[in-house]
Amino acid sequence: MRRIQSFLITSFLVAALASMGACTDQTIGTYNSPPQATITLPGPNAEIDATTVSFAGSVQDSEDPSEDLQVRWFDSLAADPTVPMCEGAPDASGYTTCSAVDMATGTHLITLQVVDTKGSSDEDNIEIEIVIISNPPLVDITAPASGSTYYPDDIINFSGQVQNADGTELSLPVVWRTDYTDPEGLQLQIDLLDNMLADGTGTTAFARDLPAGVHIITLTATDSLGIVGQDSTTVTVSDYPPGQLDLDNDGFCPDGIDANNDGHCDDTELDPNGDCNDNDSAIHPNAQEICDGIDNNCDDLLGDGEATPDETDADNDGAMVCDGDCDDTDNTNYPENEEICDGQDNDCNVATWADAAQEVDVDLDGYLSCVDCDDNNAEVNPAAEEICGDDLDNDCDGNVDSGFDLDGDGVPGDPCGEDCNDANSSIYPDAWDDCSDDVDSDCDGVVNDDGAGPYEMYETDLTSEGYDMSSLGPQLSVGTGTCGFTAIGADFHLAPGSGAVTGVFSSTEDVMDIYTIDTSFSGNTLVLAGFLLLDSLPVGCGEGEISWTANQPITVTADIDGQTYTSTGNTGSLPFSLALTEIFDIEYLIVVEPASSFVPTADGQCTYD
Repeated sequence: MRRIQSFLITSFLVAALASMGACTDQTIGTYNSPPQATITLPGPNAEIDATTVSFAGSVQDSEDPSEDLQVRWFDSLAADPTVPMCEGAPDASGYTTCSAVDMATGTHLITLQVVDTKGSSDEDNIEIEIVIISNPPLVDITAPASGSTYYPDDIINFSGQVQNADGTELSLPVVWRTDYTDPEGLQLQIDLLDNMLADGTGTTAFARDLPAGVHIITLTATDSLGIVGQDSTTVTVSDYPPGQLDLDNDGFCPDGIDANNDGHCDDTELDPNGDCNDNDSAIHPNAQEICDGIDNNCDDLLGDGEATPDETDADNDGAMVCDGDCDDTDNTNYPENEEICDGQDNDCNVATWADAAQEVDVDLDGYLSCVDCDDNNAEVNPAAEEICGDDLDNDCDGNVDSGFDLDGDGVPGDPCGEDCNDANSSIYPDAWDDCSDDVDSDCDGVVNDDGAGPYEMYETDLTSEGYDMSSLGPQLSVGTGTCGFTAIGADFHLAPGSGAVTGVFSSTEDVMDIYTIDTSFSGNTLVLAGFLLLDSLPVGCGEGEISWTANQPITVTADIDGQTYTSTGNTGSLPFSLALTEIFDIEYLIVVEPASSFVPTADGQCTYD
């Protein structure tokens, strides 16, 4: 037995050792604890009267710091529930928040999920209910006043104000209703105004009578959310027999006169001409009629009782006859209206008309003085045809010979005006004549006389750039040397006269500039006598010249005592000779004119040609 036991033990040990020798290598790892998430705000199953909600929670992990964790907030009723409402990292303490807006009404499952750096996660869930609790519209009946008493024939004014709870909606649908008990005790109901809109200020109003009975008047308004608000008032409509009360204490009852002023009309005080409005003490048979559109004295007439009542507004222009409406059949005529040209007294003030002539038609052409530019001439009015050349504004358009100005530049062409090209609105007398268009724009017969810039053809003074004559003009020199003779023991010399152009050019309208220069002999009578005796001039005394310098070519023409000399160029001279009798009193007529015109270049610049 021992041998068997020993064998079994030995065999077990061998097998165990063999088994140990057959084991593979094993790896020993570490354990990762998952993070934890907790929603702290709002509490579970909270009911929230708002569509914007703030959520808060806390997360933690035993291995990772809080700021290394990732958190996500989810809403089951979001448009895409798989997209987080908020996501990010919590603060160092593990605190995390999320603010959601425009949340739908209903039950929401809110989930806070946290994930650690090793991918382990945890989440917490709560359910909340989003409910919108809105206040009803504000409704106020402003008339009739609660406790008022009326009669079956009275017209009662109803009015009220409505708005939604926050005042953002004013034009709400409204319903007016009365629940009343009639004199026989029947319970009745009347819809006075059904499903009408209040105006833009929240006002609802109308007027009507009510049957006899005690009425509970209700005004109901409904806002855009379908929430209803209402207000009520109670009035009595009395169907009293004779002897009813004098409610307004004016001494008159609806069916008589309260002679003893006890507030009642008894059988001895009945009068068919009673108080026509027992709710207004200013209205009774003895009241004075005033201009207010009301029958103040209860005589069933508006006004003073004459055939034509004066408290009416027949033309609905807002003014009654007693207010001063001078024509109650025409709604364009009433006090303080704007006066227009129609031949009527629009403002009911005979002192103010549309014109000083008082809107008359003196010439009987069918047009009033306020539109007829000549009310003494029947051929002149807004419908007349313009007549060419009569110097009249026939059609009253403010222009003489209008309609004959074909290009609309304000100047008619021939024969009604001096427009030399009535098909071009830029061409007319006194227009700017710009040289860049090579056209006679101002109809003066000369092309490009304006706009020539520094090369203006017709300059206005001697210093202008167009000629820029040296020494202010062409220089005049008479005589080329000293001439003289010896007589009577003395030597006499003749100094010929000389002159230069001075003054200004005449005007821009002249085609040329003309100067007249007088020179005269300077000497004594003995020299003059000597020359006359000799009947001849010493050599050089009768010769002279006119010379010039200009920055552009000019033509200079000189008329010297009837003899003409002429030459052209930027510089030049005109030599001449004088007879003995000419030298002592010579008249020089000098004409200066441009040698060419101004034309535009390809780029539109003005150039002297």
